[in-house]
Amino acid sequence: MKKSFVAGVLLCAALSLPSYAVERIKDDNTEPLNAGASWGGGTAPAAADVAVWSNNLAGANSSALTNAVTWDGVRVLNPGGAVTITGSELLTLDGGAATDVNLASASQDLSLEVPVAMTNGMLTDVTSGRTLTFKGPLFIGSSGNWGRTGWGTVVFDGPVTSSVATTLELQRGTNIFTGKNGGLSFSSTTSGARIYVGRNAGSAATLIISNGVHDVRGINHEANANFVGVTATGTLLMEGGSLRLAYLRQAINGGNGSVTINNGTLEVTHGSDTPTLIGYAHMIGNNHTD
Repeated sequence: MKKSFVAGVLLCAALSLPSYAVERIKDDNTEPLNAGASWGGGTAPAAADVAVWSNNLAGANSSALTNAVTWDGVRVLNPGGAVTITGSELLTLDGGAATDVNLASASQDLSLEVPVAMTNGMLTDVTSGRTLTFKGPLFIGSSGNWGRTGWGTVVFDGPVTSSVATTLELQRGTNIFTGKNGGLSFSSTTSGARIYVGRNAGSAATLIISNGVHDVRGINHEANANFVGVTATGTLLMEGGSLRLAYLRQAINGGNGSVTINNGTLEVTHGSDTPTLIGYAHMIGNNHTD
């Protein structure tokens, strides 16, 4: 009886163990990414797995998604050339990985030429000298902060949309919205939608709007102001197109913030709800500007 009891306990424990993310290593081929033949060991990444491009690849690699997939994350290490994911099927990154798109140690660039959906926790890390490009649509389905860290460059060619309370937190590096295939559109109807450019002490971030129409306006303007330079250095550079915000604060909490309009239009439509500040849509430090 004792042996049976112990075996039963061990079986129950085994069945209750949590599943951890597995790194699936890309093979040196161009088989569809949803097919096992594309990956080492013959198993394609599943919802609890991270897709990894490593020195297993001798050169640049462009592979397609021919069916929609959900992965924990994408990680680029040291392949022999740039990595491109193509196709019209949806790639969902479900937030299970610590970093959803991880180029923190990458030796090559990554281009996502597929529709991408980010759900749950969201973090993107791009190291200095590397570029991550979202060429297709990017859908953000999780409330909270979408952290963008690392000193590299992130380029958004396609539309970036969210209808939930989302903060695009550009902590570091250069971030470019080209407007080539669509613009930034955050339109929460229940709370706020906002951008931080430069966040956390010792960091610096730049947001460049080079073209296109971009709109970031949550319903709660006061509690969800847009910030350029929050305890850090932030730069907003308008080179073309238009950016419409509800409320803009610049150089906050000891931060340094600059806004430069070389071309295009920056429109701030509402401003503070604080009684003594109503009507002032742009504040520098703790001061309002007329």
